[in-house]
Amino acid sequence: MRGSVVALGGDHRLAGYVLAGVTVVHTATEAGTTDAWERLDDDVRLVILSADAAAALGSRLDERPDVLTVELP
Repeated sequence: MRGSVVALGGDHRLAGYVLAGVTVVHTATEAGTTDAWERLDDDVRLVILSADAAAALGSRLDERPDVLTVELP
């Protein structure tokens, strides 16, 4: 099964993932992070989260068991 990768959050380090073909969604607020999470396409299989995005989403990450998430240290 193929899918896409998204990097989500406010950490400037996410920008480098563009070089690997990752869609980077910069979010500056908790509401923006939540909105971006809710708008993820069905083909997204991996989301790389900044620490602020992971904190903002919290238990909402369980809403998409089909999506693997990883938090930047």
